[in-house]
Amino acid sequence: MDSGNDSSDNIDICLKANVDFIIKKNLRRENRRRVYQKALIEAERGNAIKREAREGKYYIYGKTTSAPGDLDKEIDLAYKVTVRSITRDGQFTVIPEIEVEMFWTSMDYSSEEIVELYHKHATSEQFHSELKTDMDLERLPSGKFKTNDLILHIGLLAYNILKIIGQNTIGNPHVPIRKNVKRRRIKTVIRDMILSAAKFVKHSRQKFIKFGKHNKWFAVINDLYQEIIPC
Repeated sequence: MDSGNDSSDNIDICLKANVDFIIKKNLRRENRRRVYQKALIEAERGNAIKREAREGKYYIYGKTTSAPGDLDKEIDLAYKVTVRSITRDGQFTVIPEIEVEMFWTSMDYSSEEIVELYHKHATSEQFHSELKTDMDLERLPSGKFKTNDLILHIGLLAYNILKIIGQNTIGNPHVPIRKNVKRRRIKTVIRDMILSAAKFVKHSRQKFIKFGKHNKWFAVINDLYQEIIPC
């Protein structure tokens, strides 16, 4: 859960229900520079891990224990401290920029694994956003449960088809977008491929779909068509 759920009551409920959890700590009252200094000391003692990301930027991963809020029981608190003395474009900073992330957890994993698991949770939110916003399924159309159930199943089918189309374009040399990406948003697939203008033509007892000669995605669409329906 994110920092909006950082309360001792939530943590207590999880502990009593014997449910594993990762909850991001709200750092509103936390002195970030003090956390950084403690993390640096722990790294020098070998109790935390310091990793260089690039010149002028490094991370410190570690774990400590603390009692959240009114609870009288101490639990694990994983942290990640990011320190930047040189910005991405090569600008040196007079005072290093310090970013701190802390996570309450009951899981017996390393601090790096805890941080990675939390970030994967944030990634899943992007897929929720695609389903709600890109496919306009945030508000269901009916007050009937069965109708909404049908709409969600149709939406699931459409989502999976669009996701397969998008993923199959990754690495295609004809894609006009030159950024190296690992996934393509549903919105991009709908805009650039599904909504491409085309004309259905019958000629010599054959049927064709003709695209405009200036359509930048024609070669990609043609490659997908050949892969799905070989001629």
